[in-house]
Amino acid sequence: MGIPNSIFRALKAIPIPLYLLLVTSALAQGPADVPRLLNSNGYSDSANDVNPQLSTDKAGTWLAVWHSFEDLNGTVGSDSDIFFARSLDSGKTWSSPHALNSNAGTDTGSDELPRVTTDLEGNWVAVWYSRENLQGLASSDLDILFSRSGDNGKTWSAPALLNSNGNTDSGDDGWPVVQTDRTGKWIAMWWSADGVLGQANIDSDIFVSTSTDNGKTWSPRKSLVSGGDGDFGFASEPRFTTDYNGNWVAVWRCNYDRDDRDIAVVTSKDNGLSWTEPALLNSNGHSDSGDDAYPCVTTDGAGNWVVVWRSSEDLNGTAGTDRDIFVSTSTDNGANWTPPSLLNTNGNSDTGKDQIPQIITDQRGHWMTVWSSNENLNGEAGNDGDIFMATSTDNGISWTPPSLLNVNGADDTVDDFVPQIATDEKGTWLAIWDSENDTDKNTGKDFDIFVTVMKNSTHP
Repeated sequence: MGIPNSIFRALKAIPIPLYLLLVTSALAQGPADVPRLLNSNGYSDSANDVNPQLSTDKAGTWLAVWHSFEDLNGTVGSDSDIFFARSLDSGKTWSSPHALNSNAGTDTGSDELPRVTTDLEGNWVAVWYSRENLQGLASSDLDILFSRSGDNGKTWSAPALLNSNGNTDSGDDGWPVVQTDRTGKWIAMWWSADGVLGQANIDSDIFVSTSTDNGKTWSPRKSLVSGGDGDFGFASEPRFTTDYNGNWVAVWRCNYDRDDRDIAVVTSKDNGLSWTEPALLNSNGHSDSGDDAYPCVTTDGAGNWVVVWRSSEDLNGTAGTDRDIFVSTSTDNGANWTPPSLLNTNGNSDTGKDQIPQIITDQRGHWMTVWSSNENLNGEAGNDGDIFMATSTDNGISWTPPSLLNVNGADDTVDDFVPQIATDEKGTWLAIWDSENDTDKNTGKDFDIFVTVMKNSTHP
């Protein structure tokens, strides 16, 4: 159901020194920009902007979405709504924030945790969870809403109910994600406490719905796992992706043995029509006692798949019991996975909490993982939350030591959270996150959205 509100704690902000530190890696990454404000109203707003996500059509358009409690000068109300901004110059400048949910001026239900993707042909679909009842079309519990754009994210359709039982169910639905095969099929996935047997709030299952008309209409929800009860108990935090060749991999957080949480995985070889029965991705899940959560999966489209997640498992004494970032790889479209290993190479000695990782690849041999952590990197980062990164050039087998992505992290004293990253696969990588940073004493101490741009020197 999104990032807990407890992370949005009040910390004193200080200005960022205006100098540039270099971020280097085995990926030959160019220097990262000093973090800049993405939501241009951050200089005047006083409400929190949080939980951003970033996507690109790889042809010049970049789209950031997030949820915000800002009322945009009284035009949208003070409940949480879905905001968006576009960039047409690789993240250098961004349009003013606008409400993506067109009912933002009249609705009273909270809208949160948006996710968005595109087919690279001008069609975009956004999904999020909401307590809005859509003037009686939905119930008062959390449901999944969607909106679509056919003009490359400039304008958006009115929010509509995606989970087909949303007008009668009583269990919450949350953590939605959406992907497309880029040839006309779109799949939305989420967890629901309104299980397959209709026993609300007793268990949660993973559900899917599909669209073949660019998100205009969606099929009735269907349990991802046959029967629903084979998903290893309480299921949450789903993520999935495709290689655009008919293969899909989905992962989620489960409580396999009812004591700790583990990572479940399923695959599809027929473009999402059917899915395998769940298996444990973290092969140590039968015996470990650490908590595994927040999985993220990506593929290079050439047979290599990588999953990263956060874990407190000590890996037989090699990782410690603090939270670290784990990784597992597959070269057979998700049928088999390597045993969990440390991605953050300092995991056996650090004491900070590493969490909420995101991974992408440029499909040219370069992989990047970003996450948030309060690790001080031997004094290089301070003890506040910062954004870390590591890269791989061998399909996720080995990773560079963690380094600061927010290059002001050595001097700022406020927390940076929930990083998201995207690449145009042509050498430009963008990362965004939410932060209380008051960059020049004008953005205030509320949470705003920040962005940094990196250039890969191997792709001029």
